Amino acid sequence: MMSQTHVLLSAAAFTKPGAPLRNSAALLGAVLPDASIYVMLGIMRFQGVEQRRIWDEIYWQEPWQFFSAVSNSVPLFLSIFVIGLVLQRFAKTPAVEFASVFLAGLGLSALLHLAFDFPVHADDAHRHFWPITDWRFFSPLSYWDSRHFGEYVRLFEGLIGIVASIILLRRFKQLWVRVAVGLALVSYLLVPAFFIWSMSTGS
Repeated sequence: MMSQTHVLLSAAAFTKPGAPLRNSAALLGAVLPDASIYVMLGIMRFQGVEQRRIWDEIYWQEPWQFFSAVSNSVPLFLSIFVIGLVLQRFAKTPAVEFASVFLAGLGLSALLHLAFDFPVHADDAHRHFWPITDWRFFSPLSYWDSRHFGEYVRLFEGLIGIVASIILLRRFKQLWVRVAVGLALVSYLLVPAFFIWSMSTGS
């Protein structure tokens, strides 16, 4: 799924007004599994590497496959979530309470990200259970590939984004939140269009 969908989902599921620490953890957890991809893309594009070569070749090489496995590891984020829960039982100081809330929120949000990614990655499946195993689930569905019903998955993903956005617009009244949600909705049109354009031009 696209990153903005993960952000909207986690925000709708876990954020609430007046809880900045909880909200920050939820948003960070929503984007962390995709972080290695954005770092790779930024470095390669800065070096002038063509977009098609990035996805067809470099993405599948080390160290990027290792970073992808780490950032999409269910055991890793489950461990972070459990550590947060354990710390909550011993939250005797503000620092421990801060860490417990943040780690639990980050881990849970990242796990939600991975749960929605798991069924929509076909040929580009992640190693979701690294380091226990390198097994990948090659789904019959893809969030982008038309050979694996990508058009229908994108439609469903868009509906999820719209529902999550409505929840957030009803929950938060601040102008900046409404602007951010609006930009996320617009990105459902702009991001795929830019990706298609850049691939077709080979830039």
